[in-house]
Amino acid sequence: MNLPDIKDDLLRKLYIERPASSPDYVLDDILHAINSAGQLLNSIGFPFWEKETTELSFSHIIPERVLDARKVEVVRSKSTGLALQRASSRGQVKQWEAMFESAEGNFNGAGYQIARVFFSEAEVPSTLKQVRLLVGPSPLLEQTVRVEYVPVFERYSRADMENDSIRVAVPSDYVETLFLPIARYFGTRSHFFSDKENFGRLQDDYRQAVAMLQAVNPELSMPTPPTPPQPRQRKETAE
Repeated sequence: MNLPDIKDDLLRKLYIERPASSPDYVLDDILHAINSAGQLLNSIGFPFWEKETTELSFSHIIPERVLDARKVEVVRSKSTGLALQRASSRGQVKQWEAMFESAEGNFNGAGYQIARVFFSEAEVPSTLKQVRLLVGPSPLLEQTVRVEYVPVFERYSRADMENDSIRVAVPSDYVETLFLPIARYFGTRSHFFSDKENFGRLQDDYRQAVAMLQAVNPELSMPTPPTPPQPRQRKETAE
């Protein structure tokens, strides 16, 4: 679903039938609602946000890299297609040979032939836009891996809402069931929304979306549903 369609959907919920004539401050409210929903789902990541793939090379000289990403989901060897095991800590990666492989005799002075595990952590100081990816044991020769990651959500602009080529990076199965109910509910913060009966229905849809997220991952910590502020005084236009 592209961004202009989402914008029009939210405007209809505010009973604005002619989006082209919408005041700037209403469009700002709609943009904020869309960005808030996007940030929420992006922070949770896959499967509610689409993954991207990139290739990175590692060696015993460069055993770690920084990636522009929200979080790393899967790391696979490019040559074999096999997934590296996710380590629970940086220390576990560094001590891999002692913990798991010392009995195999695969270690030599220069390092291991291939990496078997990976660990990712937020880059420090954290900007929520980069992760540091560490593989281990450090490959003896350069090793390329395919990294599946959740990209960082970049806030949309007013111009983006008019661009038919821009779509939200939410899998199609979750646009109607998750993204729109969340965005619509955030849209009720606009002073243009005043229908209390409709507010209750949109609130129920939002709660169902939250329940769906928590059913997939019970450990998810969702924010308390927002309540719309007191109606703001509408701006007067000079005649």
